[in-house]
Amino acid sequence: LGTEELGRIRIFYSSESVDITVRSIYRERIFSSFLAGLAIAVITAAWPWITIRPLFKLRSTVQQILKGHPEARAKIHTADEIEDLAEAFNEMVGRLQQSLKILRARSEALEESEEKYRVLVENASDVIWLISPEGEIVFLSQGFSGFNRSVLLREGLALFLSFHTEDSVQKFEAAIDQIKKEKVPVAHLSTVYHHPKTQNEVFYSTNLTPVLS
Repeated sequence: LGTEELGRIRIFYSSESVDITVRSIYRERIFSSFLAGLAIAVITAAWPWITIRPLFKLRSTVQQILKGHPEARAKIHTADEIEDLAEAFNEMVGRLQQSLKILRARSEALEESEEKYRVLVENASDVIWLISPEGEIVFLSQGFSGFNRSVLLREGLALFLSFHTEDSVQKFEAAIDQIKKEKVPVAHLSTVYHHPKTQNEVFYSTNLTPVLS
């Protein structure tokens, strides 16, 4: 091959078509970048809501329970610690609900039992009373001869003993001290008091039993 000129090649192109192609590629890249940025923004904004949404469900369940719907349960399926928390919460609520049912049944049984004893006590011919260690009359089924029930409940044991003979007061107080110390009943305690109105002597026998519960 020599250095002589064999021929010439002329290339003709349109700058306008190149510009259109370049602008088209540029627009596509800009649009792709915009879509990618938009997707990132949406995911970034939505992720916190996706994360805390189960907690809102849990809070809603708590509010339903507080409003009187103990059967409400948190239905959360996130396959993470929040789902474990929801399951533990549901189990705890279930156990509490079962405990409340048992407690309610026992309370109803206790009320029924108390009602039976109340009817029995109120219709007993003997006077039945409950005295605190401090001498306060806590319960009194009926009044004593010459003593109104409401007055005795208000004034306590001191008023009742003030009408007793000195010997009866000593016997009664000794029996109370014995019960406090030994926690054993005292049966057939015979005492005498003077009727507040007639001043007649009233003889009666008392059975004293400690209420240890």
